[in-house]
Amino acid sequence: MGIFGADHFDEYVVNSENPDVIRMGRFLFFFIGGGLTIWIGLIYIFARNAKLAVAKNLLLAHIIGSILLICIMSSDGGKESLFIHNAQSAAPDFLLLGLAIFGYLKGK
Repeated sequence: MGIFGADHFDEYVVNSENPDVIRMGRFLFFFIGGGLTIWIGLIYIFARNAKLAVAKNLLLAHIIGSILLICIMSSDGGKESLFIHNAQSAAPDFLLLGLAIFGYLKGK
């Protein structure tokens, strides 16, 4: 959602109506979100022919990282006055976490 959600980055995500702050948030969505999405996607593309144990280890690393990210954003993000962290903004993270858990448990 990082790349595609940048058009919807507004005062509902950032607690500011300052256009510079909203523009900065859009850049973060484009560059950081897009870069991470490409990086993670390339790891999974290159690992698609890997053995099951390697693929499960990659998914396990993704699951652990996602859980840590959600915990950090829920604790620190909730205290930050500039950033609004709620269930709607965390929904894509939970969706990808669920897919990773499903793939880890159902991998054959």
